[in-house]
Amino acid sequence: MATQFIGIGGIATSNNPYDIIKTMALGSCIGLVIYIPTYQAAGMAHIALPDSTNHQHNERIKKHPGYFADLAVRALLKEMMQYGPLRPSELKIKLVGGANMMDESGVFNIGKQNLLAVRKHLWKHKLGAIKEDVGGDISRTLWVEVGTGKSFISFGGKTTKEL
Repeated sequence: MATQFIGIGGIATSNNPYDIIKTMALGSCIGLVIYIPTYQAAGMAHIALPDSTNHQHNERIKKHPGYFADLAVRALLKEMMQYGPLRPSELKIKLVGGANMMDESGVFNIGKQNLLAVRKHLWKHKLGAIKEDVGGDISRTLWVEVGTGKSFISFGGKTTKEL
């Protein structure tokens, strides 16, 4: 069993049933999981910001296609196509994160903006999440077992639950 760790802006996919894809520190960031049961394939993106429009020439976009919601959804779907045709009715999508971190007054609301942006870009592809664990004010760790598609969340390394 191999664990693929992804950082902020990272994207990973696998169809090895023994793999795990994992990301940590999902505060205001969004963890997007796509699972295709037919192919036993899973993918994940760690999305930090809602929109890339003002960052078009930024090196971050080239190195980390999952950094911005508008690019991450498309990039992850494209990566998942290597396992076979994507049929929207078969995709199992989960969202985690979008917390309100270090912004008690809610001035920036980055977590909420990220969540809305990811949902918007999923909807553009006629997709939506089947499960979510979003909002609040805590950071989460997320991982998916590629063989089963089961996703798990831990909070501060103390509590783990299946999503």
